[in-house]
Amino acid sequence: PMKLLVIQSSINAEQSASNSLVEQYITEKMARNADLSVIKNNLADSPLAYLDHEIFAAFSGQVQQLNDKQQQAVSISEQAINDLKATDELVLTLPLYNLGFPATLKTWLDYVCRAGLSFQYTSEGPKGLINNVKATIFLTSGGVYANTAYDTASQQLKHTLGLIGITDVTLIR
Repeated sequence: PMKLLVIQSSINAEQSASNSLVEQYITEKMARNADLSVIKNNLADSPLAYLDHEIFAAFSGQVQQLNDKQQQAVSISEQAINDLKATDELVLTLPLYNLGFPATLKTWLDYVCRAGLSFQYTSEGPKGLINNVKATIFLTSGGVYANTAYDTASQQLKHTLGLIGITDVTLIR
């Protein structure tokens, strides 16, 4: 069965344009693929702890004995990376708030971008370890920023996904 991993980050719940678009996308995908498996993670409903010194130390192996906060963050991070590695398509919502990412989406990216797990450093630079996953991004905003100097979030997200090996990216505005 085809697997879809959906990461939603809008704080606007049912009024969210990006959430509405993703629901429509999933419905259309299911109509064409009866055995579609969907994992949804709404970051606005269950935000992750922000990357701080303690969590970074745990992610980078600087700590021998993890405290509860660190253990929880490492567990969530490893599960998120495993979900990514097991999916066929990553679907992300990217609502723009003040021209940038929702903090919850940036935090999720911090949890999945881990040296040794989702990418590795090589003599040629970083090499992504998440292979054969395509991404579809639903970008929504109050203004029209495509092809302007203000369109930095979509490029940053594409580069970040590329870091971990996801280079087949479709952006839907």
